[in-house]
Amino acid sequence: MLGQAGDGAVLIGTRNHLHAPMVLAALKSGRHVFVEKPLCLSRTELKQIERQSRIIPRVCRSGLIVASPRGASS
Repeated sequence: MLGQAGDGAVLIGTRNHLHAPMVLAALKSGRHVFVEKPLCLSRTELKQIERQSRIIPRVCRSGLIVASPRGASS
């Protein structure tokens, strides 16, 4: 999917141990990234992600998406 032309951003919401490799692959393909918490599991992975996001300047953010009950107001 990352090898195809398309959207400029990806959302990663997989198992925690897959976050860092997928974030790195997405950044290397030139995509902006939003990844569910945690961003990574080690300092080494964090440094790799930080380094890659500087090579090809892209936004990489971590956060949490929570589904609210139907009809809930904000």
